[in-house]
Amino acid sequence: RRLGGAAVGLSYDTAQTSYNCPLLNCDFDDASYCVGPLAPAWLGTNFYCNSMNSGDWEETWYAPMGPANPITVGTQISEGDDIEVRIMADQASSNEDAGITSLKLTLEAKQTYPYDDGTGWVVFAEPTNGTVVVGIDPRVGGKCPGGLSLVNGYQGSPTCTRSQTAAGSVAATYSVPFDVGTVVVEALYNQYYSADAFSGDADSTIDDSYFMEGISIASIDSSDARTHIWSAAVGINYDEAQSSYNCPYLNCDYVDKSNCVGPYAHPWMGLNFYCDSKNSGDWEEAWYSPMGPENGVTVPATMSLGDDLEVRLMADQASSNEDVGITSLKMTLKTKQLYPVDPGAGWVLFEESTATRTSIGIDPTVGGQCPGALDLQNGYRGSPICSRSMTAGGSVAATFDLTHDASQVVIDLNYAQHYSADGFAGAGDSIDDSYFMEGIALALLAADGTRSHIFAAAVGIAYDTANTGYNCPSENCGYNDTSYCVGPSAPDFVGTDYWCDSGNPGDWEEVWYAGMDIPTWTVDMDFAEGDTIEVRIMADQASSNEDSGINRLVMTFE
Repeated sequence: RRLGGAAVGLSYDTAQTSYNCPLLNCDFDDASYCVGPLAPAWLGTNFYCNSMNSGDWEETWYAPMGPANPITVGTQISEGDDIEVRIMADQASSNEDAGITSLKLTLEAKQTYPYDDGTGWVVFAEPTNGTVVVGIDPRVGGKCPGGLSLVNGYQGSPTCTRSQTAAGSVAATYSVPFDVGTVVVEALYNQYYSADAFSGDADSTIDDSYFMEGISIASIDSSDARTHIWSAAVGINYDEAQSSYNCPYLNCDYVDKSNCVGPYAHPWMGLNFYCDSKNSGDWEEAWYSPMGPENGVTVPATMSLGDDLEVRLMADQASSNEDVGITSLKMTLKTKQLYPVDPGAGWVLFEESTATRTSIGIDPTVGGQCPGALDLQNGYRGSPICSRSMTAGGSVAATFDLTHDASQVVIDLNYAQHYSADGFAGAGDSIDDSYFMEGIALALLAADGTRSHIFAAAVGIAYDTANTGYNCPSENCGYNDTSYCVGPSAPDFVGTDYWCDSGNPGDWEEVWYAGMDIPTWTVDMDFAEGDTIEVRIMADQASSNEDSGINRLVMTFE
């Protein structure tokens, strides 16, 4: 295994592009002369380069040189292994050579971190009971794991990338040593040339060979089912409004957000992605400087011992035209379960359940899923939303069974309006009708099949126009100006356990409007273990004309 090296450049005060030290780890007083060939990427950053020749080189030994401070390198050397020191040059010593005045190697049994385990996977910190910090950083050991390729990236820094002659992805997997409930991701990644985020990938799934230009982290269980954890995408540039190739508005880290106008991320990614670009507009066939979230991103997971953690690099064209690279990817894996979490069916747990308390609901931003027959799509500004997606009037439903008795439910809901939803207009006569409003209905389904109303959230057509046929009613109306709360009343079976609001300012359009919050709502009701709770989304016309959707629904039964 390579520990490090010390190179000698030709001269420190002449711009010798063929023979000087490279920019990386060059110790010339004037870095403008650090213009020599790049160090081999497999050295990582474990090397040093300098010269004591002022330009008019002579057949003589120059003054000693070396790092001002000792260099510490993490490695794994076994008892009996050899430490090798080599002095090398590509010509006879009469023409060029290097010499050692003093070389001190301090070998310690205590493990230094980070270190490369020999396969390209880097261990960043000492593992503890329930925590391991692992990832990819070719600067540490000069290697890339799995199918990732090692190249010289930005300013010669070692980078792990695809190096493919066509569209596709390369991957590396790490078998997790325990059950994982939390993943903290810290990433520094790079753009090559004209990578273009989510362009042209609208209907892609996580199992496609590529679904963006970027880095994807996923879990793969024993049945080979892949679950998205977090992704980092690359937009084409940060200072032009490229609507086809830039980052989307959501989770875009451009300095000027007005240029975050690219295609939406896939809703099944939830909010667990990031997008940026270091290209200023005139893209070049070059590696750009590293980018990534300022702070670590914490994501819930439900991985079991032995599941694979997969890292994929992907793009829809050859690497010569567009690519992405990893400078450093650090993943802290913890056994402790993070909440909220989607265990896999679209029902989200918002806290650890007890024998007497369950906080459960729907939030597609957590795991990129919707339960039951609810449909996942991109809502306001691309945020994932659960909706109907029906071609006619009607409802879709999702259900779950209570695991304990309860005497009340506390409801928090953020929901959204699509196009011209119209409150309680044409309200049904029965809770068992396929629709009795435009909105979201919560009900209890008893063992005998009886449906009992819990709560409803209706959507009025507009909040600043006095539309008597389609606006919210006067009671429980969330309009800022309640003089517009002039719509039809709720059906008698709904009672007073409902809320109504609108996100439309009057000129309704075929778009999703910003989410609306209900006031926290408490319903006192007798619930029994095994009761079924039903969530329905309903409207009396096709979703293309009117609909509502759930951004976040939390129901706490106690």
